[in-house]
Amino acid sequence: RMKRAEYVAAVTRAYRMALDGASAQEVEKETERMLAVFNRGGIRTGYSFGDGGVTNARAGEAEPKESVLSPLRETYARETKTRPCTLLLTLHVGAPAALTIRCGGYEARVEGEAVQRAEKPLDTERFAAQLKKLGGTAFSCAECTVEAEEDAYLAVSAVNALRRAACENMEALLTARRETEPFSLTLPKLAREGASSRVLAERWFASEAGVAALDDKTLTRAPRQRELLEALRAEPGVASEKLAERFEDWRTPMRTLVARGFVSSAEIADEPPDAADRDLVRAAGPALGAEQATAVAAIDAAAGRFAPFLLYGITGSGKTEVYLHAVEHALRRA
Repeated sequence: RMKRAEYVAAVTRAYRMALDGASAQEVEKETERMLAVFNRGGIRTGYSFGDGGVTNARAGEAEPKESVLSPLRETYARETKTRPCTLLLTLHVGAPAALTIRCGGYEARVEGEAVQRAEKPLDTERFAAQLKKLGGTAFSCAECTVEAEEDAYLAVSAVNALRRAACENMEALLTARRETEPFSLTLPKLAREGASSRVLAERWFASEAGVAALDDKTLTRAPRQRELLEALRAEPGVASEKLAERFEDWRTPMRTLVARGFVSSAEIADEPPDAADRDLVRAAGPALGAEQATAVAAIDAAAGRFAPFLLYGITGSGKTEVYLHAVEHALRRA
């Protein structure tokens, strides 16, 4: 927080050297460099003293010199790191030219101008060389393939346009992933995979053949199977937990009934209890202040749609109470 990029570079450099076994003298030199860029100019008190967070600079705590900052800046202001990608250019006479880019498990495909018929055989290396010119983008070409008919022709400008469009599409895909991944990683694994948020219960049903077996007394000599089947006919969809309470070792005769086609089971989501019947809050918290109540009301007003909120407050200002009230209201609406 509130530290310049050069300071971060100095800190990471010092730690890296220490971890790599640098001498005490080298570490001390890096520590001095780090301290030289620690201050951004002026002492920052936060907001505890009501002074807006910044007081006037004091002696010895002025802005670091450029001679100190410049070498640190050079450690990170180098060539941008790129992501390796594969490119596939497809050229068929009369059809739109297509370029497919793959990177990090993602794929983007773009189409361009229609491919013309050439007067002489196609030089695929020429197209590949043009596609590999990814300077100024976030990508580097790990592999480039050109699938084309021998008499296919496409202008260089059209190839360049395909390359630009493909890179833009792939960058948009990766950006969208970066925006959603931090949130998705906070969710439990099953939630990330799209599992139901409601508890699934194993429930049992008597089939038509099973009901017929009861009527024609097929199970006269299998009393445990008959008792289970009668329970299922009386209460279709009875849960496994309830069967376990009523019948000892019920799974053994149930497996026989399943094998004979007399019963079936399914995992069905339990119906959530009514919010009025649920004990959502163990104890009442402190009453909300005016600003807290305003924040909760704003969150409640966005119920049923996506809306981002930034709740700003110093430590101890009561942000958690706002979260708890918002969660309680959301549960009651569920």
